[in-house]
Amino acid sequence: MRRLATLLALALAPVRVLPAAEPLDLPDTLPEAISLLKARAPAVEALQDIGSGWVIVPTAANAGGQYGAHFKTRVTVFGMPAASGASGIPMTIHAFTPSGRRSVSYTLPAGPVKTWENALEEIFGYTGAAAILFDTDIVGDDLFVTAEVYADGPGGRFSTAVETLTILDFVGSTYPDLTVGVTSGGSFRANIGCSSSSYSRSTTTATLYGTNGYRVKTFTFEVPASGWAQVPVDVPVSRGAILWQNTGSSAFCWAVNVDNTSNDGTFLGRTTYVP
Repeated sequence: MRRLATLLALALAPVRVLPAAEPLDLPDTLPEAISLLKARAPAVEALQDIGSGWVIVPTAANAGGQYGAHFKTRVTVFGMPAASGASGIPMTIHAFTPSGRRSVSYTLPAGPVKTWENALEEIFGYTGAAAILFDTDIVGDDLFVTAEVYADGPGGRFSTAVETLTILDFVGSTYPDLTVGVTSGGSFRANIGCSSSSYSRSTTTATLYGTNGYRVKTFTFEVPASGWAQVPVDVPVSRGAILWQNTGSSAFCWAVNVDNTSNDGTFLGRTTYVP
């Protein structure tokens, strides 16, 4: 199993520190907050690229949205088996929903590129929002995954590319995880959220700073075990920044700006500062 390979690797090198029991009370200015988190961070981070056989699409949708939109998620996967001549890559595909985990077994054919035009519907028969995890069964099998959430409207199709993540891309509480460009108010709305592959629930703290570098609001919300959670940014902000913290278990977090007229969205990923 890919998870076994990860555990063996973890025994051989230092890795990112797991989430702490409580989030820090961050300063009111963004530079001071980053400096505080940097001061607590370990000096190195290893194993950055482990887990290419464990790939998560942190947010996906098969659901109605504002202004008559229906959002779907296209996911494309290409696999390279570790064994020469293998005909396929066995895996488990999980959906982490607001109410918990759904799982199916699947064998990805070796060679062809597989695309689901509405992945949550086609794989799970599920309507709603969720994360999607592809977890290979065989050590060394590799996956390459792209995803986009799209909606068709009177003005045509609008699409949002979603960043895919590996097993070590969770939000920590020691390294500063920063998302920039959050915009809410006027013609735009914004959402922030996290998904979790853990069997334990976690709590996410997202501290929002304005373009002047001062804190605007702190959002705290629970991420269910093997679940998905999202909250709206209910304060006006233009190109603001979020510092993320997570406690209890690992979580994979994002922000998204959405045009209120067209439903065109911009996915905002995270940058992790490692000293």
